[in-house]
Formats: sequence, structure tokens, C-alpha cells
Amino acid sequence: MERVFERDIQQMEREAEKTWSKVETGAWKQYDEALSRLDELSRRWGLTKQSQMNQECNATLENLEKALNTILERKSRVIAVEVLRHLKEFIEQLKSQLNKWQMRVARSRANFQERANKEANQADALNIVGIKMFSREDLNQLYDNFLANIVNSNEGNIINAEAKGKEQLCEQLTSQILSKSSPLWEGSRQARQEFRLLDLEKISEIQYPDFEKEVYEVAYNSILDAPKNTKLYTDMDVCQQFLREFPQTVNQRSQIEQLFDQSKPLIQLDKNIPQNSGFNYIPFAKAGLLGGDNPTEDSAIKLSAILKQYFTGENAVAPLTTRERHKILSVHEIGGFSLRCLLGIKKMRQAYQKWRGERVIAERKKLRGQQADIPSSVHIQKDLVFWDFIPPDPTVEGLVVIMRALEMLREEENQNTKQFAICYSAEVRGEKEKITLAANWEDTVQVLQLPDCRNDKKALEGQLEELLDQAQTPEAKQKIRKKLDSYLEQRLQDFRKQGGDDNPRYLREKDIIRDFINKNKLGEFLEKNEIQVAPTPVSEFTPKFCHRCGAKLSPGTRFCTSCGAQIR
Repeated sequence: MERVFERDIQQMEREAEKTWSKVETGAWKQYDEALSRLDELSRRWGLTKQSQMNQECNATLENLEKALNTILERKSRVIAVEVLRHLKEFIEQLKSQLNKWQMRVARSRANFQERANKEANQADALNIVGIKMFSREDLNQLYDNFLANIVNSNEGNIINAEAKGKEQLCEQLTSQILSKSSPLWEGSRQARQEFRLLDLEKISEIQYPDFEKEVYEVAYNSILDAPKNTKLYTDMDVCQQFLREFPQTVNQRSQIEQLFDQSKPLIQLDKNIPQNSGFNYIPFAKAGLLGGDNPTEDSAIKLSAILKQYFTGENAVAPLTTRERHKILSVHEIGGFSLRCLLGIKKMRQAYQKWRGERVIAERKKLRGQQADIPSSVHIQKDLVFWDFIPPDPTVEGLVVIMRALEMLREEENQNTKQFAICYSAEVRGEKEKITLAANWEDTVQVLQLPDCRNDKKALEGQLEELLDQAQTPEAKQKIRKKLDSYLEQRLQDFRKQGGDDNPRYLREKDIIRDFINKNKLGEFLEKNEIQVAPTPVSEFTPKFCHRCGAKLSPGTRFCTSCGAQIR
């Protein structure tokens, strides 16, 4: 079209300049000559003057008419050239808009085609309970049948029916998409202007993904709401498909039983733990089917009866919506247990303790200035402390409490790292050396249970036995007893705002100290709850920030939640 316009422009410019411009010049010359003759004749006298005047006037008017016609011819061509040039500019603008529209549509088409191929591959590879659900051929047949049945015509030629169905579907989807997409360009449209398909290029780049989303949702809903006479509706009914695939009742029950078994939790639980720890496993099994317990379709009724033989709980077969008619769901859950009920958790704990022990030994070597490679962390977070979910060994817990009370285990600040840690002193190669155990008291109990830290446990037990062997006199025993009582008084202060003498942790430590006193005869034999701890005034001041890491503390906090340091 641009070539046609350019050709017409050149032709009209040529006619205006070379043809009509010369004709106009000649017409005006003839007009001027006729005027001159008329003027000269008007000054003469003669019997035929009137006839000659009429003849010259007619000639003058004819020349004027010719001149004016040539002006119109020339001007019309000049104006036509200007109009054609504006039309060319407008066509260029339309071409630019059309190119942008085509690029957007092509890009969207490629994106949707890529998603369609990806989802088709996923559907082609889909196996449920060992059954291949769909192939590419099945999907193509479903699509072709869907298009052919949209028109509701008696078209004998399936290809013509698909073409007519596709055309009608595109018209329906286009009107819905344009109606829903109008808000995307309301800011730039004129009053009473409706959104049209070619207005896609007017949508901003930021909002264009929203337009693609509208296209997807409209097309997606058209598939979900497929007519009942299409295979998309009938073949996607899992009940009918299941009965067609397995017509024999024996095979149907076998497949449902397999579904029931395969939906059970993959993690196995130790059957002995509930008897020893008081846990009671709570199993839960539920199936999902179109119509649930009371379906209305014949195929669903038959399948529901088989499901009820395995899912025996009340309302165990839950209803699914019509849009989920392609699903049979099976869910198993078990509650009422702790992590230590998991089968094989002891082996996992042993492996973790092995890593933890190696890490503790390596960190000690570094504190002594020795070369050591710290094992790589098994945690995502670098300094995460994994608290042991298995109850601690009572003997180790009791040892830590007694050694802490006797100040043989103590919390000290490392002058190099400026961090607090739980330490004890021991003779190494004839010299007294400080050995670091853990970052806090709770972690100390865990560390002493590690296989690599058995020597630390033996060393603490040896120091305690040596102390008791030396305490043969009543005065020495009374000194030990006084330290234990003083520790309980301090602990009562620690727990004053956390339940006081009713705090479970305090009562636990109190029982450990009572048993230790009775066992080693450090005074009169004490029955349970016989240790009397005099109430000690407690300062109302509560630290608001951790003295080690500076983290903010909640009122009554005994240990920092960030670094585990004891709050003093």
C-alpha cells in the first residue's frame, strides 16, 4: 500500500507541476488577452459594437472558467499529495503498532505453548499406583473431541466440526478476555471507548503479564467447565475410568488395597516405645471421592463401597467437588508420638553424637593453640545447637548438678574468645589445666554423654570420689553439706519468678542433692522434701540484656535464647 501511495504522490505532483501548472498559466494569459481586447473595443464606435462586446465577454468568461478549473485541478492534486503523505505516516504508525501486537501475541503464544508441552510431558509421564494415566495421543484426542462437541452440530466430518468448534470457542474466549482485561488500560482510554483485540499493544509492559494471566484463567475455566457430552468430562471421571480399567471386582479391591497401603506414612515408628514411655499412637485414614459417602453416580457408588472396606472410620470417605472428579485421594496420618518414637532414631543419634564429639575435641585443641580441623557442620545454620530430644542419662545429669553445686564445674569467661563456657580443672602432664566442656549447663549434660567425652566424665567422677574420700571427718562432711545447701538457696533465687520452690527444675535438682546427701551420709538422713531452704531476699533488678551477646531478654529468663548463657 505504501508503494501505491508513493506512486500516486509522484503522479499527482508531476501532473500538478508539469501539466496543470502550465495549463493554468496559459489560461490566465488568454484571460488577460481577452480583457485587453474587451477594454480596447469598449473605446471604439461602430454599428456592431454590441455584438462584438458580447462575443468578447463570452470569450473572457470562458478563459476565466478555464483558469479557475486549472487552479482546482492543481490545488486538488497538491492537497491529495499532502493527504497521501499523512496516510503513509499513519500506516507506518499502524505497522509499528501491529508489529508490537504481533510480537506480544507471538511471545505469549510461545510461553503458553512451552507450558502446554511441559504439562503434557508431565501428564505423559504420570503414573499413579503403577498405572500410566495419559499418553500424548490420549490428550490430543481429548482436545479434538472437546472442540468438535462445542458446536453441538451434526457435522459428519470431524475435521470440519473441530474447525467450527475452535472458531466458536475463540470468539467466546475473546469476548470474555476483553471484558476482563478492560481495567488494564482504563487510565489511557478515551471516554466511552471499548477495549478491542488490537488494543493489546496499548497495555503497559508492567501490566501485560496480568493480561496473560486473564487469558490463562479464562481458557483454564473453559476446560474445567467442559460440556458433559465431551470426553474431557466423561474420561476425566476417575470412577468410570477405574471401572473400565479394572472390570473384575477382585482386581478393583486389589488396586484399592494397594492405594491404601501406599498412602501410609513412609516413616516407620518403633512399636516398643509406646509401651515404655506412655505414648499412644493415633492413626487416621481418610479417602476422597466424588460424592463422598453418599455419591449419586453409579460408578462412584460402586467405588465408594470398596473404599469403605478399607477406610472404616466415621465419615472416612470425604466428598470432592465436581472439578476434582479426576481424583481418588487417600491420606494416612499418625499422631501421639515424639521424635524418639521414630524407628532407627537411636542410630541417627549415635551418628550425631559421634560428629558432635569430634567437633568438641577439635574446638578444645584450638583453644589450646593446637592445629585441628573442625568437622563440617551438619546444620544449615552455622552455630545451631541441636538439643537432644532423648531424656538425659540420670547419672550424668546428677553428676553435673553435684559438681556445679560443689563449684568443681563452673562458668568462666574465656579471655581469648570473650565468651562464657562451662569448665573444670584437671591435671594434665603434672600441671593444672582448665578444660572447656560446653557453652551452658544444659549442653554440658549432652556433651558428657558423647562417646568422645567419656574421659571428661571419668575425670569428674574421679574428682568427686577423691573429695568424698578426703571428707572423713564430720567437719569436712559439714563443709560439703553447707556448699550443697548454699547452692540450693541460690537456685531458689534463680527460680523465684518462675515458680519458686514449685519449679520442676528446682525440685529435680533438690531431689538429686537429697539423694547424694543420703548416699554419702553427709548429715542426717533426709526424706523427700525434708531439705529446708531459708527464703532469701531477692533483688528486684532483672537484667534486660544478655551480658555475653547483648541479646534482649524477657522478664524472668534464666538462660539467653541466643547464646545459651546463664543470666546472673
